[in-house]
Amino acid sequence: FKQNYAFQSGGSISLDNVDYIQIAHSMFTKNTAVYDSGGVISITTCYSISIKSHCIFLNNRAKTSGGILYAHHVGHISIKNIQCSKNSAKNGGCFYLVESRAAENYNSSFKLNKAKRSGGVLCRMAVKLHL
Repeated sequence: FKQNYAFQSGGSISLDNVDYIQIAHSMFTKNTAVYDSGGVISITTCYSISIKSHCIFLNNRAKTSGGILYAHHVGHISIKNIQCSKNSAKNGGCFYLVESRAAENYNSSFKLNKAKRSGGVLCRMAVKLHL
């Protein structure tokens, strides 16, 4: 997924009201949410998200929240064995999580991600984290 954009949310992927999404063995480079959230993925109301197995996220950005992922009302978010570099947003350079039940991260690499306001890697609102 390279150089995709959306004027609102989800530069590459925008989903609403899904049970499960899994992303594995994928590369996302220079994707943009021009005026809103989720430079790569914007998801609202989902039971479970799994991002794993050597995914690479490089130079993705969102104007407001979540340079990689904006997640609202998600039951469980699992992040394993991924690389995130040079992603950016106003809040949550990589991830912006709102009203999600739990998030966990294992063996991932985060380098040179930035937020203009809050959380170079993660900004959360009412989320239980396991890092």
